[in-house]
Amino acid sequence: MVRKNSALSFVFVLILCFYCLAACGKEDEPENNSISTESDVQDIDSIKGTDYDTGIVKVSVPEGWNAFDVRKPMSDGSKETDPNFLSIVKGEKNHVLYCNILIGYYGTRDTGLEFDRGFYENIAEITPFEAAGYSWTGFDCEDKMSGSKYTIIEGKKDDKSIKVTVKKTDGYNNSEIEFYDKDVQHIINSIEIRPSFE
Repeated sequence: MVRKNSALSFVFVLILCFYCLAACGKEDEPENNSISTESDVQDIDSIKGTDYDTGIVKVSVPEGWNAFDVRKPMSDGSKETDPNFLSIVKGEKNHVLYCNILIGYYGTRDTGLEFDRGFYENIAEITPFEAAGYSWTGFDCEDKMSGSKYTIIEGKKDDKSIKVTVKKTDGYNNSEIEFYDKDVQHIINSIEIRPSFE
C-alpha cells in the first residue's frame, strides 16, 4: 500500500512539474501586437488604394494616405516638380517633420544609399527581399541630429535603381509609421516605373 501511494505521489509530482514548466514557457513568450519585423508583415492583398501617377512613378495610395509631387532642387531656380520622385504622407499634411515615404527613381545613376550611411547611427541591415519586380537591400537607422528613425532601401532591376526612404518617426511631434505595416508594404509592392533615365 505504501509503495502504491509513493508511486501515485511520484506521478502527481511529475504532472505538477510538467504544468509548471509549461506555464513558465508561456510567460517567457513576449506578446507582440506591433508590426516591426519581417515575420509580422500583414496580408497586403486586402489593402485597396487609389493610383497616383507622376508620369514616371506610379503607386497605389491607401486610404488615409496622400501623395505629393516633389519639387526639383532649389538650385534649379523653379517650382517645377520632378516626376522621378514622389512623397506619400500618412494624413493630409505634406511637411518634412511628418512621417512619410519618399520614392525616387534613379535609373542607372547611383542612388547614394552608401553615402547616406554617414548621416545616420544605430544602423542595422534589413533582410533582402523581392517586391514590385525589384531586388531590395537596405538598413534601419536613426538620424544623428533629430533622432528620427528611418528605413532606407534600394531596389535594383537589371541596371536600374529605385530608392525608398521611409521616415518612421519624426523626432518632433510623435507621429509614427512602421516599415512592415501593411499599408507601407502595399505602397512598396505597387511601385511601377516608366523610365526617364536610360
